[in-house]
Amino acid sequence: MSGFSKLVPEIVQSSIWNESCEIRIVWITMLAIRDQSGYVRGNAETLARIGNVTQSAVEQALAKFQQADPSSHTPDNDGRRIAPAPGGWIVLNHELYRLNDDIQREKTRERVKRYREKNQCNVTETLPSASASSSVSDSSLNLQGDCKGGEGADISAALNTPQFTEAWANWEKHRKEIRKPLTRQSVKMQMRDFERWGVDRAIAAIEHTIKKGWQGIREPEQTGGYANGGKQIQHRIDKASREYPENNLHAPIL
Repeated sequence: MSGFSKLVPEIVQSSIWNESCEIRIVWITMLAIRDQSGYVRGNAETLARIGNVTQSAVEQALAKFQQADPSSHTPDNDGRRIAPAPGGWIVLNHELYRLNDDIQREKTRERVKRYREKNQCNVTETLPSASASSSVSDSSLNLQGDCKGGEGADISAALNTPQFTEAWANWEKHRKEIRKPLTRQSVKMQMRDFERWGVDRAIAAIEHTIKKGWQGIREPEQTGGYANGGKQIQHRIDKASREYPENNLHAPIL
C-alpha cells in the first residue's frame, strides 16, 4: 500500500452514509487501503484491526457491501460495492472513480494551461516601491517577465529617478487592473520613447493615460500648438524641410 486514496465529497450523499458508524468506518477503511487497481488485501480480522472496530462489525459490513443496493448512485453491478478476490476484495466502482479522476486531472491541466497562456506575458515588477524611492540606485533596474519573444527592457540612468519609478509602478498596476498586462516588447518600446521624451514628459504621459483609463500611452494635449501627437507631426515636417529645402516648409501644415 502506497500513496493516498482520494475520498470524493459525494460519499456523504451515498446510501452507505445511511448505515451505522461501524459500516461506514469499514467502507472508508477499504477505500483508504485499496491499491491502484482497487484491490483490498486482507481479511475480516485485518480490517477490524485497521478500522478499530469489532470483527463482527466488519463481517456484517462485508456482507452488506456484496449485496445489491437499488439506492446506490452507481447502478453498475446492481449497486454492489465489492467482490471477493484471492486474499481480499475488489472495489467494483474503483475504475469509475479512477476514470472521473483522470477526467478531472485533464480538465485541471487545461485550466492551468489556459491560465498560463493568458498570464505568460505578465511583467514581474522588480522596481522599488514609492516608499523606498528616495534610495533609488543610479544603476538600471531590470524588468523581467516570462513572455515569449523579445527581451526585457531596462530603465536607463536618464529615467532612473524616484518620480519616474513611482509613475512606472502606477502604470504597471493600471495595466493589470484593466486586464491588459504589459509584454516585454511593449515595455521595451515604451522605454525607448520615454528616453527620447525625457523624465518629465514621460511621467506626464503616464499620469495622463492612467487618468483617462486608456490602454496605450498618450501625451496630454499640447496648448498653443498641435493636439496629441503634434510633436511627431512637427518632427516629420522639420525632416521634410531639411530634405527638401526648396519647398521652404517653415510653417506647420495641417
